[in-house]
Amino acid sequence: MAGGYVLFVVKSDQLHPLFQKKHLGEFCSRIKAINNGEEITFEQMIITDNMDREDLIIIDRQVTDEQLRLKRMDLLALKQVEARKFGFLVIEVKLGNSPELREKVAEQLDFYVSHIRNQFI
Repeated sequence: MAGGYVLFVVKSDQLHPLFQKKHLGEFCSRIKAINNGEEITFEQMIITDNMDREDLIIIDRQVTDEQLRLKRMDLLALKQVEARKFGFLVIEVKLGNSPELREKVAEQLDFYVSHIRNQFI
């Protein structure tokens, strides 16, 4: 394992044994761990890249409350909508591109927006 990545060299007759459920679960858990670290780094980049903006104020990262329980908004911000009016902005950071991921993120964002509306608006 070099640089946080694992490389497998597998002969064609060994592919089937390699892709058994017991191995795939381990592979996926490692991918999630790596992506999570990369997502945190990307969150921090978004924060630092937007520090000098007057129309966007990033409140915090990994925001939660008692009602959200284990769910966390990656970034919570205030976005200027008019001269002296700001609205909440939820930013979810995901590295990847798949239809399943897009659907999951849309559901997450809908949930967070509903939560903010119910609690603060």
